[in-house]
Amino acid sequence: MPSSPWTRLSRRVEAMHQLWEHSVRDLTIGQINHVERAGVLPIAFTLLHYVKGEDRTSSTYLHNEPTLWETGKWPERIGGNLPDIRRGTSIEVAERALIENAAQWMNYQRAVFAQTEAAMRVLPDSSYDSIKHDSVPEHLQGSFVSNISDPDGPILLGDLIEGFVFQHGIRHLGELDHSRALLGLQGVT
Repeated sequence: MPSSPWTRLSRRVEAMHQLWEHSVRDLTIGQINHVERAGVLPIAFTLLHYVKGEDRTSSTYLHNEPTLWETGKWPERIGGNLPDIRRGTSIEVAERALIENAAQWMNYQRAVFAQTEAAMRVLPDSSYDSIKHDSVPEHLQGSFVSNISDPDGPILLGDLIEGFVFQHGIRHLGELDHSRALLGLQGVT
């Protein structure tokens, strides 16, 4: 008997999270914040952009709650220059991302991943195709989610999670591997 769409997607997301954990756990704070040269973003950018994005997606669409970033006071615990890096953020802002406390970052990352995984394990199959937006909102125009959805909408929950958690996570995991190579570290994927 085929497994549910949430079970299949959850397995992929959990495997991706394991790769993220493996890719980050051996990094020093100097490596996280290293800037190769102007225009090449530090690993801090990748972490802030992806993990905070997953937090936002999971909190909004799976929990209907404020983000862990906000409720857990993570900016104060992590410290540094922690801009809200979303699609369209300038390179000048993104390349100045700075994380001060790597251990606290890892705690935040683990909390975000655990929140997403826990929600996905209990979602009813029927919610996979539930409509979250009747049409493609302006802020999603040109995103992967808009490309895999019907051009006239609607945007479905399963597409949002596949796009903003799994596909986006895999994309930035490759970026993280490349950044590790620039530092002389072995890749993970």
